[in-house]
Order: sequence, then structure tokens, then C-alpha cells
Amino acid sequence: MKLGDPIAAGREALNLSWDALAQLLGVSREQLQLAADGGDVETARGVVGQLAEVLGVEVSELDEGALEQRPAAAMLRSFVDDGAGAFDELVAQGLHRELGRFTRLVRRKSRLRRLLGQAIPVSTVEGRTSPIGAEERVPFRAETLAVDVRERLGLGAAPILSMLELMRERLCVDVQLSTTLWSPVDGASVFAGSTRAVLVNVGGGRGRSWWRTRTTLAHELCHLLFDGGVFRGNRATLIFSPAAEPRAPRGGELSPRFGGRHDTFRRVEQRANAFAAYFLAPREGVRHLFDGGEPAQAPESVFAVATRFGISPLAAANHLTNLYGWSQDHRGYLLDWLDDCAYEWQPRLDHPDVIADVPRVDPELRALADEAVSRGLIFPRTRARWLDEPFDRAAPAPAEGEHPLGFWRERPPAEAADAVIAYVTSGKVGAALNVLWDAFHDWHDAGDLGACRTLVAALPPASVDSNVMVSVVSLLGVDPLLAPELRTYDLAARAALAASRSAEEIVALFGAGTHDAP
Repeated sequence: MKLGDPIAAGREALNLSWDALAQLLGVSREQLQLAADGGDVETARGVVGQLAEVLGVEVSELDEGALEQRPAAAMLRSFVDDGAGAFDELVAQGLHRELGRFTRLVRRKSRLRRLLGQAIPVSTVEGRTSPIGAEERVPFRAETLAVDVRERLGLGAAPILSMLELMRERLCVDVQLSTTLWSPVDGASVFAGSTRAVLVNVGGGRGRSWWRTRTTLAHELCHLLFDGGVFRGNRATLIFSPAAEPRAPRGGELSPRFGGRHDTFRRVEQRANAFAAYFLAPREGVRHLFDGGEPAQAPESVFAVATRFGISPLAAANHLTNLYGWSQDHRGYLLDWLDDCAYEWQPRLDHPDVIADVPRVDPELRALADEAVSRGLIFPRTRARWLDEPFDRAAPAPAEGEHPLGFWRERPPAEAADAVIAYVTSGKVGAALNVLWDAFHDWHDAGDLGACRTLVAALPPASVDSNVMVSVVSLLGVDPLLAPELRTYDLAARAALAASRSAEEIVALFGAGTHDAP
């Protein structure tokens, strides 16, 4: 297996041309082809790393197959297949990268919990995938679904005091916040196994618009509970949610840039919009607010619903129009009035769903990673990479006596070599390279060149594949003091491949070479 093989696998999983994949990863066609052919190990590692980010997986998972079933891959492919220009728009705005990072963050937390022996929180309200039939009309049973969820949660017809608390505490949904998500997108949700997570756009001051956060959370809840598996039958699904068009009637078309011609996406978005309204402001609750009668078709009714149920006046006007069958002309009058007088609504500034601050690193990820490092379950360098922080060997300090695996610097280099060989033998070249690079840099950063030399000596070319050989040559080249080892290993690697590779292929892997004699 070549280092560039995951690139070809990713292209196949996404059904992309080489040019489109280069566009997706933000590299030139020439760089991509060079990486895929294994002609330059540094270029290949960089491209593979970007591919892993976009797909929401670790580099070591790229050679494990079934990439098309990953949530981010399924989402991207659905827009590739759409053919309405949506894919180009997502890539141009960088949305695919942020959604990939969101998916990978959620999966890393689940992985850490498994390593630590912690149970993954599971909601008491399980999802019930509910496909939408082509013959169904908008809002596709949204009210029935909303009433069902409220009954299962024992909410009755009362207002929901805090959607953040409901999602995180009662429904065990991992709520993530973003200040950099593309502004026309309100949020996203990922559904994979027992993992449920939501990403909420709080950029540009949205975090203080708590009524918008509440609506986004309710919208994403519909996706989590009822839309798992709606795209190509995948049980692992990632869905992003465009901001609603303020004046579009319920059931209106999505912009083509958001997959407006993708029928499944359009329908699930319409249902989730309607679900959010009925979940936050149930029919019976609204009726009770007006003593069972029909409210006056006036701004006072709109503000009463908005204040009581914690939604925006705009959402309240749309909801009242749908609940009581008001005309679209009168709805237009209310919306015009709101445009002119929205300042008259005075929302609470201390609402529990206000988001005043967004930490740079998810606190839960940091806590899990710190504990995993202290118990020797992940490398300190892995922790630093996952938290996007400089590698600091002093933080966090390992707990006394807790080293079931230990750090590489505290174990014989031969064990790291054994791990590399074991991964190569099982076909997991990405995992092998992760161990090799982490272990080598760990010792090199500590100034232990003896350990670096021992590691290299324990990985003779005859025992590994070309990916490891090329990586060893690259690693040895980081320090002039290792030049003798570099020269010796480079020659041995070329000799080992001479029987199975052409001279041109060997030059593509290692360069022209300048070592004429050992």
C-alpha cells in the first residue's frame, strides 16, 4: 500500500474527478497527483491530512475502507450528486472543512470515552427515523412528531425554559458552538451510532440572540431524531441547516446553492423548520395563551407568542399564520410592521439560552484528553494536535503510577518499532506512520538521538513497506547529526525495493540520490 492510496480511496468515495478533489482540498491538480503517486512524502502527508479533516476522520482511518459511509463523506457526496452547483458553493465558503472538523471533534470525544472506560451518554428519547413520502405535503407530519417528542419528555404544552439545558442534560446531545461558520448556515447535526451532536452558528453576535439559538436547536433536534439514514440509507448522517428565508412561506424552495434541487434535502429542511415551531410553541400552549379563542390578527398577538415561548417575533408571526389559517396578505402586513417596529419587542437579556462566550477549545475534549494522557492512553503529542496547541512535554503531568501504556520516551524504542511493524503487517499504514512520526519526534525533541537511531535500526527495509522507508528517510533528514544513518538507510531502502520497483519508481519515492557508496 502506498502513502497516496488513501487519496485515491477518498476520490472514489466522494465520486470526484481529480480536479474536483483538488478543489475540495485546496491544492493544485499537480500537487494532488504528486501526492497520490507517492512522489513526495511531505506533499502526500499534507494532502492526506487535509483529506482526513474534510472527511471528519483520523489519518490512520483513511486506509480502513468504507469511507463513503462516513457522515461527512455521505453529506458531501449527496451534494456532488445534486448537480445544482451546491458542491461548488460549499467548497468556496469552506463549509466542508468546518463540518469535517465538527464531525472529527465529536468522534474524538467518543473515542476518548471508550479508551477511558466511560459510558457514552445516550438519550432516553431515541430517534425514530421517519422518511418523507413523495406524496406528503408540507410540513410532513411535523406537528405530530413535535407533539410525540414533547409527550415523551413530559413537557405538556408549557414553554421550554432552556433549550440548551434540554439538549445537553435531558437528551444527551453534544452541543458545539461556532463563531466561524458561514453566516447563511444556522447549524448542523451529526448522527452516528449512539452519538448525537449539534453545531450552532453563534458568529456575528448570534449568541446573544437566544431566540435564534433555541430555534436552531429545535430544528437540529428534528434532524437527529427523525432524519438519521435519510440520505442513501446511511445510518451515519451529517446534515447542515441553511438559515431560513425570513419571508418565504413554509414549504418554499431552497436556494439552488443549498441543494434546492436535491429533493431529500429540501424536504427534511422544510419538516425541521415546521417541527421547530410546533416543538417550541405547541398548538395547545398557544390556544391556552389566548383562552382558547383566536387571537387578534395584530402585532400584540405576535409579541405575546414570542415572549411566552421564547421565539422571535418573525417566527411567531409565521407560526400564528399557519396555526390559524391567516391569509398571506395579512402575514405580509405583520412582517412589514415587524420590519418597522421590531425594536418594540424587548427580549430578556439574562435568558438561560444566551451564549456570551465560546471557548477556543471544547472544555470536555480537553478534560478527556488530559485524563487519557495522564493514564498513558494517548500520546502527549496527540493531545496537543487534537487541542490545536503547541506540543508541551510538561503538560499535563502523568499521574503517579498510572502508565498502562506509557509514553514512547519511557519505553524501549524497539517497542515503537514493533508497533509500526504490527500495523504494517495488518495493512494499517496510516496508524504505522502515526506511531513512527510521534515516537521519532518525541525522542528527537528530548535530544535523545540514541533512541532515534535505535528506532531506525529496528525498522530495516526488509521488515516494512515503502511508506515507512520513505518516512524514515524524511525523519532522518531533520537533523544533520543523523546524516550517517540517513545515508545508510537510504541506500538500504533503495536496494530492498530494487527487485520489485523500477528505477523510475524508486527515484519518484526517494529522489535521484547522491549516495554512491556506503
